[in-house]
Amino acid sequence: MSDLKTFSNELLAVKSYKLDIEDWLVKYKTWIKIKKMILQGVSKIAHFEQTLGKKNILEYYNIMKVLKICIVLLSILTCIGLSDAVEAKMLSTTVSNVNIRSGPGTKYDILWQAGKHCPLKILKKQGEWYRFKDFEEDTGWIHKSLVAFVPSMVVKTDDINVRSGPGKKHPVIFKATKGVSFKALRKKGDWVQVEHEDGDTGWAYRRLLWGYTK
Repeated sequence: MSDLKTFSNELLAVKSYKLDIEDWLVKYKTWIKIKKMILQGVSKIAHFEQTLGKKNILEYYNIMKVLKICIVLLSILTCIGLSDAVEAKMLSTTVSNVNIRSGPGTKYDILWQAGKHCPLKILKKQGEWYRFKDFEEDTGWIHKSLVAFVPSMVVKTDDINVRSGPGKKHPVIFKATKGVSFKALRKKGDWVQVEHEDGDTGWAYRRLLWGYTK
């Protein structure tokens, strides 16, 4: 019961912006936790329905309220397809020449610089910093103000063809080398429409890329 009350209080804190939603999602990084809250709530409600007394009425309705919120939250997460963002959180860089550091702070060494729309798999959060892994399995730290949930892809192999449409029948309009990152606009079958930070757009074969799409 204490877990359900804690979950309820935190959910209300998120709603009122008193608790950072990113911190909260990291703590409840799988919606299995939310499912457990729902099952616990159902169990408590079943118990109260059998032994309902005046002193339990308020608690009964509080649990009903939390249960409804949990179900709505679970439905929203499922519908918008944020499994990657919650379970294996993916973010991407929002500016060019981003400093990647060896630790969570500006006092740490700069390991390399990342371009705009570089997808990152978030491993943990410490204060205002994220530790991540990139498409080459390299790890580093980046400040939270430099990333956002913007679907992005990076070329993970040697030179690839970027075409005018989603298929090999379409002409090649330019090539992209390993490590070049794009904003992912939309997908169609095995192809992704991408946009480079310089404005060039085209279609690339999904299996040649690493990252996440809508």
